[in-house]
Amino acid sequence: MKALAVVAFVGALYSWSCTTPPPHRVPPDPIPAPTCGNGVLDPALPCDADGFDPGAVCDHGIARPAEECDDGPLNSDTWPDACRTTCVLPWCGDGVWDSTEECDPGRGKAHICNPNCTISRCGDGIVNADAAEQCDTRGESADCDADCTLVECGDGITNRHAGECDAGSVFPNGVCENCLVKCDAGFGECDGDLANGCEHNLLDDAAQCGRCGHSCLDAPCVAGACVPVLVASAAGTADVLRFESLSVDGDTLYWSSEGRIFRATKGATNQTGEAVLQGLGSLKAMVALAGTVYFIGPSAAGGSQEAIFAYTPGVDVKPRAIGVGLEHPSDLDSSGQSLCWSELGSESKGYADGHIVRYSPATGEQATVVSDITRPFRLRADGETYCWVDPGPTPNPGGWQSSMLWRAAGGVADFVNNGADVWFVTCREGNVFWLDQGTKVGLDDMVVIAPPGGFSQARVAHQTAPAGLAVGDPYVYWGSSAHGELRYTTIKKPGPPRVLTVSPAPIVWMTIDGPYLYWLDTGNHVFRAAR
Repeated sequence: MKALAVVAFVGALYSWSCTTPPPHRVPPDPIPAPTCGNGVLDPALPCDADGFDPGAVCDHGIARPAEECDDGPLNSDTWPDACRTTCVLPWCGDGVWDSTEECDPGRGKAHICNPNCTISRCGDGIVNADAAEQCDTRGESADCDADCTLVECGDGITNRHAGECDAGSVFPNGVCENCLVKCDAGFGECDGDLANGCEHNLLDDAAQCGRCGHSCLDAPCVAGACVPVLVASAAGTADVLRFESLSVDGDTLYWSSEGRIFRATKGATNQTGEAVLQGLGSLKAMVALAGTVYFIGPSAAGGSQEAIFAYTPGVDVKPRAIGVGLEHPSDLDSSGQSLCWSELGSESKGYADGHIVRYSPATGEQATVVSDITRPFRLRADGETYCWVDPGPTPNPGGWQSSMLWRAAGGVADFVNNGADVWFVTCREGNVFWLDQGTKVGLDDMVVIAPPGGFSQARVAHQTAPAGLAVGDPYVYWGSSAHGELRYTTIKKPGPPRVLTVSPAPIVWMTIDGPYLYWLDTGNHVFRAAR
């Protein structure tokens, strides 16, 4: 009986838990400090199942779930590779140079150490502002000098990649002026080698015609301009006032003239245009898409009513009307595989209910994408963005006065700016471009570029009767209805216009396809030139 009592006492002694102290326990001498994990049970302390304080997450020598590491007394914020006193592993930027690091930018060392713990060196491709680096392109580049400072004329560093030269230097066919090579008229520095100066004659080099890198492809270069190549011609004339158009569809060119629509192979030369439609009367607009020609012409109902027609050569016997509920269609364009058109709206409402429609030739479905706009005319589409001109209420023989330019994306129309006598407008990547013949209100004829999100404009003024407009990054091109020069300037930084080529007759319409610019002139000829 006495033995059973002893066993029961011992069992009770070792069955205590963290929260229940064993009865009659005799503490050792000396008594440890009351803390979880010291091997001494204290009922006044909160302990977890392992005998540790759940609130103490570091420095007890065992990594708990909330800790990355814990080496107890070996934790250190100064020893390399040690677990830190916050129980986190060593990290780049903690101010301690660990064995896996070249250096550590912490504790005031950022001027000699990169954020990735590599030693800061100009040329390592990492811009270290604390080391006074302004740039780092792993050596000299067009924007960065070899000492990791930005290119600046007058800094005493000649950066060849930026085209800089030594002040006062003289080169073949050029001199150094404001740190840049200034070539003599008609010459260009095209190979990047200053030793041979301005080596290219830009006046007669078909590979570098008018500017470095501009190839005439299949035409000669004369006086710094590519000689235009005659693609096709037809009898009669073309006139900008008759809204005549030019469109490229695959390998075929289509153009309209005097109520007729012609076609020719775009890659051939000296062709006679084939008349695929004739007797269309007052043909307002024309565009070709996927083998079908679309145009605006007089409605079968007669009077002033107009309709939109489709005609597929070799398939249709005669043009077929498309679209429903049309209210004075005014212009056509294509966007991807869709056809877009504008409608002036109803006369009874003062043409204040105009709209833009997107039409699918594949399904015949049409949807209004912009509504309640005033007199939309000269519509152009760029993806889901549309731009147009409101010509104003009072037409005159040469166009309209007080034109207003508009742009819409997502169905919302935004006012761009006022024009004077706008006949050509287009949009690309949010920019709106237009030709303003402006003489009606005393302004200079000009080409205007309006970027998205504001009213700021870049103007190329003093352009005589600009006509025809095309955009192909990085340039905007236009012609003249008074002479045959085709000019261009850069989109981002418009400067004095350059002459791309000279047409035998004034320009009516132009378009871009691949490396070529095509245009229709008043003599009913279609030309092309490499752009």
